Amino acid sequence: MTHLLMVAIVTELDRARENSLIVPNSTMVSQNRFGKLMKYMGDHYNECTLAEVAEKYGYNPDYLSFRFKMITGVTFSKKMLEMKLEQAANMLLSSELTSDEIAQSCGFQSRSWFTRKFKERFGESPGKWRKNSKKLA
Repeated sequence: MTHLLMVAIVTELDRARENSLIVPNSTMVSQNRFGKLMKYMGDHYNECTLAEVAEKYGYNPDYLSFRFKMITGVTFSKKMLEMKLEQAANMLLSSELTSDEIAQSCGFQSRSWFTRKFKERFGESPGKWRKNSKKLA
């Protein structure tokens, strides 16, 4: 259990690096089933689902959901949303893509859902956040 928590922590720290959601192939990640699963999620944040990940790694979706929450402290869907929002924020700062293009690229099905969740996470609409963040840089 401690080993799995360490994988989750290292994965989260790696994701905090600027413009990167990809976890490198470390021994901890490559030799741990849950580490591989987390890396896959980071690599495919814009398209993966609980059912797909469960099938790929040989879990029942309900069991994976339970284990994921137990190990990481958040639900699978909340973690996926956080990955998408973090990548969207990175893209807002590093590209000139529109909010619609970024929302679509990050796997959001609608712009309104993206905007609402972005506001909840960052306190501002994507356009306003981009403008204010670029002023600070």
